[in-house]
Amino acid sequence: MKGTYTELKEQRGGFTLAELLIVVAIIMVLVAIAIPVFTGALGQADTAVQNAQMRSVKAATVSQVLLDGAKKGESDTGWAATATVTAQGDIQNFSYTPAANGTNTAVKQNDGSYQVTVFITPTEVTGPAPTNP
Repeated sequence: MKGTYTELKEQRGGFTLAELLIVVAIIMVLVAIAIPVFTGALGQADTAVQNAQMRSVKAATVSQVLLDGAKKGESDTGWAATATVTAQGDIQNFSYTPAANGTNTAVKQNDGSYQVTVFITPTEVTGPAPTNP
């Protein structure tokens, strides 16, 4: 009978508590390393989206200024544009006015859209002055 119990005990293929605790500890270390890396990547992605939203509103502003027939001397200081860029990338509530330079911003709203303010210089609209070769 004693031999049968020893054979039965040796045939079990389970893990010991110590082995399971070591595996759990390793997983916790990997998660502790992965979470900051993941949140850092999310922050970089959010910054890239903000920059893309500002570039799209700048392009729309330059296009609109040119369509409206702006001349180089029309605004010596440039233009300020504001718009809402939806989560799908559509530009809404777009407007621009002559204004001095400022800081370009893109603020994320609760619905996933961005409230964007950009400033355009006259050089960005007309291009640099030609140079003599």
